[in-house]
Amino acid sequence: MSEENIAIKQRIKAAAHSLGFHAFGVAKVPLELRGDYYRKWIAAGQHGTMSWMERNNDRRLHPEQLLPEARSVIVLGMNYYQPDPVRPYRIAKYALGDDYHNMMLRYLKKLCRTLRDDFGGVQRPYVDTGPLLEKPIAAAAGIELAGQEHNSSRAEAGHLVVFGKYCDDARPARR
Repeated sequence: MSEENIAIKQRIKAAAHSLGFHAFGVAKVPLELRGDYYRKWIAAGQHGTMSWMERNNDRRLHPEQLLPEARSVIVLGMNYYQPDPVRPYRIAKYALGDDYHNMMLRYLKKLCRTLRDDFGGVQRPYVDTGPLLEKPIAAAAGIELAGQEHNSSRAEAGHLVVFGKYCDDARPARR
């Protein structure tokens, strides 16, 4: 990677950190996303009632199809810890407080505006909303571990981390 690309990557990482993202990684597209494994997993019905996972597999396995000019997928992690309030019922920790999809998307959109202002290009942010295979993309970006409960996590941040990602046409890719 050129010195210029390293400097750009560091600027993007600093901007992401200033918005509260603690994990940052870049994966160059096209990506190898374990397509055979995924297709077999779907064929075996492992996705249960999540029928949406059967659709858009060309795009799911080839993120560059979401934004044909994409050169990178930038993956960001944010600790979404919420205090555990006293309550007479059980609820998953990630479901406490504001919906993480909306909260994180607001920050991703802010980062995309900064990138457009500073570098131009086109960005497309996602938080569990697009046909992207999040775990293998995060792994390709160098920031993912598979948690025992099948959530993505960062070892140093615990298991209450959500990942957002966006396809980008003008950023440096990790080499």
